[in-house]
Amino acid sequence: MKVTSLPTDPLASKPGPSINDSAVRANRSQGSALPTATPSSSLEVTLSPQANLLAHAEQLMEKVPEIDWQRVDELKQAIQSGQFRINPEKIADRLVSEVEHLLSQGQ
Repeated sequence: MKVTSLPTDPLASKPGPSINDSAVRANRSQGSALPTATPSSSLEVTLSPQANLLAHAEQLMEKVPEIDWQRVDELKQAIQSGQFRINPEKIADRLVSEVEHLLSQGQ
């Protein structure tokens, strides 16, 4: 297997210009790899439905309160010691209330 040296300028061995080679070389000497683009006022960006959904989810997450770790520890201790009492009627009432709320919003 023969190893040959690579050219020092990769654009020199490339057949046919894909980008204005002289502009690339000029910008290289100024510290830039590619020609700089000028901003266009007619440029329009459209977000995908997934991006819009993600943006909406981020807005909803900002409204969610942070976890109260002190309360979590209190509940853990109450469960471990047998002092935590479950009230099935209260749970059922809140579940029904939540379902009613969701149905009234059309979800």
